[in-house]
Amino acid sequence: MAREARLPAVGHRVMRPFWEALESPTGPTEISAVWRAQLGEDYEPLSGFLRLTGRKASGYPCPYPSGLGCPRRIVDHGGDNIVAVCGDSPKRCDRIELSPADILVYEIDLPELCAFIAKALDFEPARPPKPTKGMDDMWSIGACALSSGGDHLPVYLALPRSDEAFRHAVAELMLSTSGAFVLLTPLSHRTDADTIGRIRSRQGFYRTLEDLLSLDDQGRLVAGSSLADELRGDRDPTEVPDTFRRTGEYWEIAFRGKQIRLKDAKGLRCLEVLLQHPGRDFEPIEIEQAVGSRPAPPPTDHPDHDPRVASVDLGPQADKKTLDQCRKRLDDIRAELVEAKANQDRGKSERLLEEEEQVNAYLSNALGLGGRARRLRDPGKRARDRVRAAIRSSRRAILRELPALDEHLTATLKGGAEWSYRPEHSPDWRF
Repeated sequence: MAREARLPAVGHRVMRPFWEALESPTGPTEISAVWRAQLGEDYEPLSGFLRLTGRKASGYPCPYPSGLGCPRRIVDHGGDNIVAVCGDSPKRCDRIELSPADILVYEIDLPELCAFIAKALDFEPARPPKPTKGMDDMWSIGACALSSGGDHLPVYLALPRSDEAFRHAVAELMLSTSGAFVLLTPLSHRTDADTIGRIRSRQGFYRTLEDLLSLDDQGRLVAGSSLADELRGDRDPTEVPDTFRRTGEYWEIAFRGKQIRLKDAKGLRCLEVLLQHPGRDFEPIEIEQAVGSRPAPPPTDHPDHDPRVASVDLGPQADKKTLDQCRKRLDDIRAELVEAKANQDRGKSERLLEEEEQVNAYLSNALGLGGRARRLRDPGKRARDRVRAAIRSSRRAILRELPALDEHLTATLKGGAEWSYRPEHSPDWRF
């Protein structure tokens, strides 16, 4: 059944001028005469979504807009004595007498419009609808459940002023949220296949208001179906591809229909190298070079060329000053961990735990019996310890958020002197 607003009756229309006004690069703020000209016969039924800005206009539309003196200048002599005069010389259009109401500036009442969209499409409205933090052109307007008792997907309305602004807004939204969402825009002309693909990789949905809402033959703003009905048949969530993709400071990871977002870490970069090359054996030093955390290997005539057989004594692995700095850093990390856990800052806690594990691994390698500095013989062992610690830390985060993936990694990852990813049937990973 169509949802409706109680608006004056006029003919059936698709409202494109109204949606274009929402995406206007200069912002939809005009006097009533301009709104009437821009919206045409849609003005009357949609005027309920306009509100006063508290400002008065300084110009008035001109019938000859090519003139140097356009638009006509508004002169307020006080009281009801207000006129619009032509600025051209000689004058090309007549002086117009105006009322105080004629020069008031109106804008689209976005909170009112967002609340109505939620009502018309039958999803839970945000109270109140408001811009997403740090993004004036991305509004949080409600939540939609695709099934009874199912998760509520947040619904956002993007008001892109340019193609680049839209791409940036979607990227920021994906960085600041986790899980699936519904994104609405007035029109579709600013979207592209890559942006839609990124939304779908998050199990998300994209629709335009132009496709969802229209004015019926009685002048009512209606929707053909609820948003949930519209989206329910879109696709099966289990069809979301298995994904292991870095986006800025975060990783978008999907496996068997469920998606998570994790803060970037060395262990995730190491896992990506392995997942990209199923069946291939990697030495830990190779993995570190691939993720950019270690320098290139020494030349072939260097005694460390093959870390598995090198045994030349290169001196103490770490001097006393370095070891003291490591021990002090461990104390600092533990104090910061207490504070992070008290503040429930999970991201910072995970980074500190990873750093603690790496420092402990370094000290374990650097110290021999009696706490004396170990003689440096096997750089390969140090690389093994670093890679193992990094992957173990990231797998702890994966286990908490996506246990099915951790179970898969347990069955398919081989580690030690060489690392490899050997699934019986490799998922079709998207990187």
